[in-house]
Amino acid sequence: MSERDDKHWSDYAMEKVAEAIRSGKTENNPRAALAAVALTKIWWEEGHHPSNYNSQFAVAVYFAKDIPEIELYAWRIVVNGLAGYWEWQSHLEGHFGLLGALRYLEIISDEEARHTERFMRKDIPGSYFVVIKPELLTRIVEQYRLPTTNANIGGKRVLSAPAIRRREDYLRHCGLSTFLEKEGRARYAAALASM
Repeated sequence: MSERDDKHWSDYAMEKVAEAIRSGKTENNPRAALAAVALTKIWWEEGHHPSNYNSQFAVAVYFAKDIPEIELYAWRIVVNGLAGYWEWQSHLEGHFGLLGALRYLEIISDEEARHTERFMRKDIPGSYFVVIKPELLTRIVEQYRLPTTNANIGGKRVLSAPAIRRREDYLRHCGLSTFLEKEGRARYAAALASM
């Protein structure tokens, strides 16, 4: 058996996507796009920890035309920001971090990227996770026109019928992970309820 045979398909997919992002060659790159779709739709949907949603969104940003669920993934990172599962740099070797994705989208400037502490409300003890201030979450909500009634993050007081259906669909896709400890489950449930 070769070394190549020992790797999991997701290792190859992450390498292909990371290489495309680093080189700036995400457009017209069918292999990287296929790898990105596989990572976002298969691997990160298998009941993983909510922190994987950060990477899922970051990958989807660079391959948005191939991944129509980008709005759902944006919703998930807003919930992560409220719940304290936000990571600026991915735990997956740093390839798929929110910092780079938000700079790519121009949601944050290069100057703001050098001072991310201004967006952090608090650290979660014993982890790399943080709770994000409403200012940044509002930018994401506005960029993707996310259906939320949380006025602190740019939500509308009253949602249209289609927006209500989208919100309900997003809530169904953001269930509580079995990977969360009791305190984390409570934070995540509160964040979902606030959306």
